[in-house]
Amino acid sequence: MLGTFQDRYQHHWLQGMRRKLGLAQDAADDLALATDFLETMQGQGVDYTQAFRRLADAAAHTGPAADADLRKLYAVDAALNAWLPRWRARLQSEPRDPAQRARAMRAVNPVYIPRNHKVEEALDAAVEHGNYAPFEICLPCCSGLSMS
Repeated sequence: MLGTFQDRYQHHWLQGMRRKLGLAQDAADDLALATDFLETMQGQGVDYTQAFRRLADAAAHTGPAADADLRKLYAVDAALNAWLPRWRARLQSEPRDPAQRARAMRAVNPVYIPRNHKVEEALDAAVEHGNYAPFEICLPCCSGLSMS
C-alpha cells in the first residue's frame, strides 16, 4: 500500500484539481496545467481561494474582459498571461455550457475557508461561556451556506 501512495495521492489530487479548474474529463496535460496555475501564484501574494473563485467567474464568460478580475489579484501577470490561453483551449476540448461549468467550479471552490483558530475561538466561546454569537457568525462559512 505504501509503495503506491504517491501515485494514488497524485491521482486523487489531480481529480480534485480538474474539478477546481472546470474540467470534467481527463487529458494528458492536466497535471502540468494544474501545477502551472499554482506556479502563477507563487511570489505574487495571490490568495489561493480568491484565485480559484475568480477563475470560476472567468469560466462563465469569454472575451478579453472575462479574466479581468482574476488578473487584478496578480502584481505581475506574465505567467498568468501565458497560462490562460492553455486553460481556455483545454476548456474548449470538452464543450460545456459556461454557466454550468462555472457553477460546478464554484461548488468546489469555496468563498470562505474557515481558519482553525477562528473556529476554535467560536467553539470555546459557546462551550466555555455559553456565548453562541461567534459560532453563529462562523456557522455559514463552515457549512457551505455562503458558497453562492
